[in-house]
Amino acid sequence: MLHVFPQKISYQHVWQKIKRVRHLSAASSQPSAGSASTFSYNDSWLRIVGSLAATHFIEVLGREESLFYLLLQKFYYIDVISGFFIAFIVWEMIARATQYLDARVPWEKHPVKRIGLQVLVAVFIPSVVLHMLTYLQFTYILGQQMSVTSWYIYELPVCILLIILINTYYLTYYFFRQYHLLKQQGVFLASANATSLMQPLIETPVVKRKRQVFIINKGHRNIPLSVEEIAYIYKKEEYCYLRTFTGETHLIDESLEDIFSQLDQGQFFRANRQTIVSFHACKYYSTLDYGKLEVALLPEADEAVVVSQKRAPLFKEWVSR
Repeated sequence: MLHVFPQKISYQHVWQKIKRVRHLSAASSQPSAGSASTFSYNDSWLRIVGSLAATHFIEVLGREESLFYLLLQKFYYIDVISGFFIAFIVWEMIARATQYLDARVPWEKHPVKRIGLQVLVAVFIPSVVLHMLTYLQFTYILGQQMSVTSWYIYELPVCILLIILINTYYLTYYFFRQYHLLKQQGVFLASANATSLMQPLIETPVVKRKRQVFIINKGHRNIPLSVEEIAYIYKKEEYCYLRTFTGETHLIDESLEDIFSQLDQGQFFRANRQTIVSFHACKYYSTLDYGKLEVALLPEADEAVVVSQKRAPLFKEWVSR
């Protein structure tokens, strides 16, 4: 039975998955919905509202007059209407250039080339067009000489910043759309038994086998010792030892926590912080004060093995099986 475990999505992981989705989509006989060649940014209302808001912001930038005063002035509407068309044209250029590059120079295939082209056709050229259209606006609509105004000092840097923000919006939109496409393709390919896409997300349950052997060092010899020969394992000072049913004691270079996690807990019990006992080594147990238990082991342990009051019910349940 297969289990699907959610993975943490890293930047590199999503990047590689987007590449594979594009490859599989291109190989398909039918173009997938939302692919870069057919996708268009359906944000016409955003361009209209955004262009109007940007024009108003540029118009009031640096002015001391109140908005109410500006709304009563004829020049305000002339500036905003003419500026709106300039802003909308520039935004439209950025959107069309971005859509063109999405289809021919996708970010995940040619990132360095795409950055250069994006800056050229979606930042630099729109900035040049913005300057030209604004010059025409000042000359033929507003009847002013643009060079003697503060446009180059205040408005131009803000306009370039807005152009960069628009590019950032489309970049974010692009990867959001690709991530959404990735999820859709993953579900589709899983239903079509295309396991290559879903392979990193599919894992088979691994049944970890319990430890069967300990390697005992005797001089230059490494001797395998079956866990069935172990009566108990105990910690003394800073070292751990195991003792066999024949009474032999061997030093082991592992902690009790690691050892117990590897053993069959139906066969071994963690009596306390210092001792792990085998079921077949339990000769008998006696009740002590406060509900504690003392376990007699075979072969006999060097120190008394006491089970705490809290673990006593667990020990009784384990030993009664």
